[in-house]
Amino acid sequence: MSDDLDENPRAFLDVCIGDDGPTRRITIRLFHEDTPKAVDNFLMICRGDAGSINLTNPNRLIRLCYSGCTFHRVVDGFMIQSGDITLNDGRGGMSVLDQIRDEEFVGDPAEEKTFEDENLGWKSMNEAGLVCMANRGPDTNTSQFFITLDDCSFLDGKHTVFGKVETGLDVVRDIGKVKVGENNKPVEDVVIVDCGQYFPESPQLKSHHQPPPPRRPRSRSPSQRRHRRHRDHHHRRRSRSPRRHHSRSRSPRRHKRHRDDDEEEYTRDDPDAEERILREEREREGRRWDNMPSNSAADEPEVKFKGRGTMRYRERKRWGGAGDSYGRLN
Repeated sequence: MSDDLDENPRAFLDVCIGDDGPTRRITIRLFHEDTPKAVDNFLMICRGDAGSINLTNPNRLIRLCYSGCTFHRVVDGFMIQSGDITLNDGRGGMSVLDQIRDEEFVGDPAEEKTFEDENLGWKSMNEAGLVCMANRGPDTNTSQFFITLDDCSFLDGKHTVFGKVETGLDVVRDIGKVKVGENNKPVEDVVIVDCGQYFPESPQLKSHHQPPPPRRPRSRSPSQRRHRRHRDHHHRRRSRSPRRHHSRSRSPRRHKRHRDDDEEEYTRDDPDAEERILREEREREGRRWDNMPSNSAADEPEVKFKGRGTMRYRERKRWGGAGDSYGRLN
């Protein structure tokens, strides 16, 4: 017997009770090692792998899938039954093992496609939530199945047990309590709105998607902390906006000049301001040279040389004119 949760596939049925009821999920663990044919048949129908077929009685195209099927028989305290993928009323159903797509069937498809019982009695039907194949006698398994609501051990050896409800047993019990009419058919439809194979997330995959743990701060020596502070300070200084370095030129358009009280105020809108300021500078330089002491020969310093008498040293003076860059001899 195979009860290993990791080696068996799983399937899900999304069920809606009534027209306005919420969609609720039932997940089923399948015993593939013990009942491989029943499990393969059930999974192919859940996934819709068998495609569609054209029926001639009645004449219509149907999809071989549990989606859209109803639970056509409900007996409280016993079981709930579904899986009629051809007629959806309990009279049909078919096996999809070795199914050829778009195959045309004549007559009742339930009599055309069946498969034999397998491993009868390997598991007792003594609990709720067991998923079993429904049949009309030995070796007449189609697509119909039922889920037990209580101990049904009186059916041991008559039906193939191929799965067990893993989650959603409360949904199964709620279906068992719906109001039914003739032939135990629910008054309100209980519909399988979606189905398929269920892949639970493995612990390895779950841990792979988790964010990494936060990194612990690394302890640093005092010298390393000083180096880090110096580096951060240097980085902040470089990241500031560069300062504007003003030119040291004496252009009247960039700097304000000190003038005497009698000078006219400089304005940028005056077109003759630059010429006027240059003229004022020349006049100011001329007044400065006029106030200096005279450079006559009597006032020049005397330089005495041994054995040669007295010589006069005539110093070279700079001229403060507007266009001259060198002085002249007096």
